[in-house]
Parts: sequence; structure tokens; C-alpha cells
Amino acid sequence: MKERMAVWPLQEPWQEREGSLTVQELPPPPDPTDPEVWSRTISLSLLLVTLCISWWCVRRKMQYWSRQNVPSTTPVFILGNTLQRLGLSMPFYDFLERAYYEHNGRDFCGFYEFLKPGLIVSNPQLLRSILVRDFDHFDERRTFRLGKVNPVANKMLTNARGEEWKMIRNVVSPTFTTHRSRGIYPLLQQQGDLLAKNVMQDVATSPCCLQTKSFCEKYMMSSIASCAFGITETSDDALLFPEMAAGLLSLTRFRALKVALPDSVQSSEGSSELAWFRALKVAQPDPVQSSEELSEEHVTAQAVLFLLAGYANTSTCLTTCLTTCLTTCLTTCLTTCLTTCLTTCLTTCLTELSEEHVTAQAVLFLLAGYANTSTALALALHNLAQHQHAQAALRRELAAAFHKCGGRRLDYDTLQSLSWLSAVVDETLRLYPGGPVVERVCTKDYTLGSTKVSIRKGQPIIVPVWSIHRDPANWPDPLSFNPERFLPHNKKDIKPFTFMPFGVGPRSCVGLRFAELAVKEGLISVVSQFVLSPCKGHSVHPPPIHSKIFTLKTDNLLPLHFAPITDLNSVIRHEHEQYPPSATEDPATRELLASIRDDKFPAL
Repeated sequence: MKERMAVWPLQEPWQEREGSLTVQELPPPPDPTDPEVWSRTISLSLLLVTLCISWWCVRRKMQYWSRQNVPSTTPVFILGNTLQRLGLSMPFYDFLERAYYEHNGRDFCGFYEFLKPGLIVSNPQLLRSILVRDFDHFDERRTFRLGKVNPVANKMLTNARGEEWKMIRNVVSPTFTTHRSRGIYPLLQQQGDLLAKNVMQDVATSPCCLQTKSFCEKYMMSSIASCAFGITETSDDALLFPEMAAGLLSLTRFRALKVALPDSVQSSEGSSELAWFRALKVAQPDPVQSSEELSEEHVTAQAVLFLLAGYANTSTCLTTCLTTCLTTCLTTCLTTCLTTCLTTCLTTCLTELSEEHVTAQAVLFLLAGYANTSTALALALHNLAQHQHAQAALRRELAAAFHKCGGRRLDYDTLQSLSWLSAVVDETLRLYPGGPVVERVCTKDYTLGSTKVSIRKGQPIIVPVWSIHRDPANWPDPLSFNPERFLPHNKKDIKPFTFMPFGVGPRSCVGLRFAELAVKEGLISVVSQFVLSPCKGHSVHPPPIHSKIFTLKTDNLLPLHFAPITDLNSVIRHEHEQYPPSATEDPATRELLASIRDDKFPAL
């Protein structure tokens, strides 16, 4: 058997095998003088060099703050901190907290939006410089130019720039003065009565828990329709307004895609909702001497949409502008300064807003006022339900005010004098500011105070309002709901630039008076007619906050239990025993309590 076995000899591939017709050979080495080989070698070398240079440039850009010895958040290569900033890789608020407490954000620290460096600033003295004193270096917000997708949006006060922004601001500002707020307050009272009526109907049909945020949103929608657009319950547009407003407030994927497209391929046609709002008109009112004598028609004519049209703002604008000129020019060369300033005043104030400008500001009023203000009201009610002593103190103050006014209808001056009501609103806005951050863009190269840190033109500045409002260094026991912080005798202890729910400086929220007024009226309407309490098994405290957006939004509808008040005096007497008043409460409130306790106070 072994004799029959034959071992075939092992051969290398290039050795000729017996009986084989082919011979295997290795390919010849490349010829370095071959032009094709030379070209390929050069291309690969250039690619490698380009990659190395690109890597070095990216690394250098992402070391901008370290070269200035400025602490900064840890950036991801090329992406920087963009994903964290947008709430995509971590909750947005967590990014702010980490920057604030771990990277010197209490003072200032750097971050990166892709390859662009930006600065987070929280130091009060530096904020005073950026937001007020050196405002001319940071006079622009972060804006989103929408091209032809929505040209009206580009004319909104928040998106306007330069001289256009100054012109719009000069016309819009008089619309939200104390005098104008006094004029629209009767409209808000009507909406407050409607709010209480709707809650009462819901309690009758569903006595368990009500979704607080839902009826707060309805209240704000009807308030904006009435105050900004002059639409009443009997108006032909009353039914269409919520539908059209919802269309404007929604951001579909298709709309987001249109925003991302370049201007050259965007459609210039506006949405049907925007066209409907553009068509809204408010008739010009007859002159009215006093707000107390306003009829329903005259009150409706106080609508912001009419006031923005510029019919009555030119003289006010000129007066304000000229007063500012005189004050400023007294410390400089009077003749030259006045000449320049007067020219600016005439150019700005005699320029009436176009129809698109008017529509843009009215729609902005809807977009900015609806979500933030309704959320603030819902959160205020939620906190009062969780803190019964604060709710009892507010109800006592309201009862004293009703007695002063001779009924449940407060006048504007009495409303503004309610210190506990104002404190509840301010404490809610401290814990839950509508704008968790304030953003500015550097428009001129700037050196940050005495730090020698350079901020270049185009670099963004972020003020982490959310973190500043919750810093133990600024607010003792910062996470607790304590309205007493904002009572008149305690306000002096608040550090400047540590409470900024509406921003600070010329770019602050122009509609803050309306927002505060709407929240106060909503609280009066609900707290005076209902006792609020948490829903067992449904109410979550603190309420969960949506973490991937830049404006305040809750993750649930804040369910609460509403118990109707049939005898306000009886409720106040009971709460006086259960939640005794503090020494800081108003003397008029303490006098009211004594009268109610002795049954000497008329029923409310």
C-alpha cells in the first residue's frame, strides 16, 4: 500500500511544474517614472497634507478659549457643543447647569457652536456691561432669517436688525406703556370672567381633576384675540381665530424643511393663516378722555393691532426721542450732537410702519405671548396649590382689595398695589423664566471688562437665566417657592442682574407689562373663586419641564383639583386658623381679617 503512494513535491508558484503548460510569475514592481503612478502618489500625498492641515485648523479653532486661558465646556470634534445646546445629546438644562457649576459659568466660560466660539456670561457686573452700558457692541439677538418662506417674520421686532429694529422699537414701545395697559385692562377683566365661568362649568361636569394648562391656554388665546386683534366673542372672526392661530403656532416638518432651503428655491407665498391675520383690521377709534369711561367699542379699539399702525404714535415717538436727545447732548458738544440726534429722530419717528411690519408685530405678539404667558399662569396656579399658605395669603389680599373697591371688580391702580400678587408672579417667573437663556450677538470686537478676554464680531453670548435664578449664591433655598422674597421690604436684598425673566436692557421683552397683567388677572379670577389643591396620584411636584426647547414648556397639563368658593368670608376665616398670617402681610389685610373674624365684614 505504501509503495503505491506517491508524494508530489511542493513547488513555489513561480516554479514550472512538470506537464504544466503555464508558468506563474509575480507582477513587475511599479515603475516610479510612470506618469500615472507619479500622479497617483502626488494626489494621495496632497490628500494627506490637506487632512492634516484641516485637522490642525479645526483643533486650533476649538482651542480659541484655551489660548485665552478661559475655561470652556468640552467640545466634540467639529460639532463643538451644538448637540448639547440643542438638547439632542443631553437635556438642554443639564448643559446649562454643567457649564454654570463645572466650567466657571458662574463668572464666564466658553463654548462652541460647531467651530464658532461663544461665551456664557453670568457675572452681574459683566452682564451690566454687555446688556446695558456697552449695548452698542451687543445690539442684536440671535435671529433666524426666513428668506421667502415668511418675509413677514423677518420684520418682527425680535428678528429685525440695525436701523429697522430701532424704527420698529420706537413705534412699538409706546403701545405697551402704563397708559396703554390701563386702557386694555377692562378687556382682560372680561376674559378673566370668562375663564372663571369656563372652570366652573368644567368642575360641574368633571369634579375630579382639571387640566390647568388647557384652560390657561384658552384664556390667553382669547385675551390675545381681544387685546391684540380687537376680536370679541360676538365678532365674526371669533371662531376662526383659534384655528388660524394654531396653524401659525405649529411647526411641521415641511415648514422646517422650507426654512432650511436657500432663498433662491423658497416660495414667496405665505401661509393661508398668515394671509388671514394680515387681512384683520381694527377700526380707528374716536378720541377718548379717560379709561374709566371706555365703552366696549372704545376698549376694543385699544387693540394693539390698531396702535401699531402708527396713527397716534408719531408725536409720542418724537417727544420721547427729543427728550433723550437733550439729556444725552448736555454732556457733549451740544450743537453737533443735537443736529445728529434730531435728524435721527425725524427719520425714525416720521417713518410709519408698513402693513407687513404691523402684521409682523401682531403675529409676534401672538407667538411670544401665548405659550409663555399661559405656561406662567398655569405654573403659578400649580405652585399655589402645592403651597396652601401662599394661596391663603393671596386670597386674603384679594378680599381686602375687593372691600376697598366695593366689589369683585378691581381698578388698575388697586391691582398694581397688590404686593403679594406681584410677589407670587415674580417668584413663579424666577423658578420658571419664560426665556431660560438670553442671547446676544457681538456686533463689534469687544474686550470683556478687565479680564482682557477678546470677543470677536459675530460671536454669540449666552446669559443662562435659568441657572442664575436658581443659584444658591443669589437666592437662599433657591428651589423652594417663597413669594416673600419679592415683597417690598425684601426687594432691596435682590442683587442687580440676578432676576431677568424678561431680559434686561433695550432688547428686553417689550410686552412684559401685558404678560404680567394677564397673569395677574388670571390669578385673581381663579383664586378668588376656587380653592386649589393637588390631585392625588396625578399632580407631580416639581412639575416636569420639557428639556429640548429654548422656551419654557411643561411635559404635562398640570392637573389640579378646583373647589368652588360659595362664601369667601367663610373660607378666609377657616384659612386664618389653619394658615395664620405673617407679620409681613399688608396692614389692610390684617384689618380685614379682624373684621371677618368678628363677623363685621360684609359677605363677598
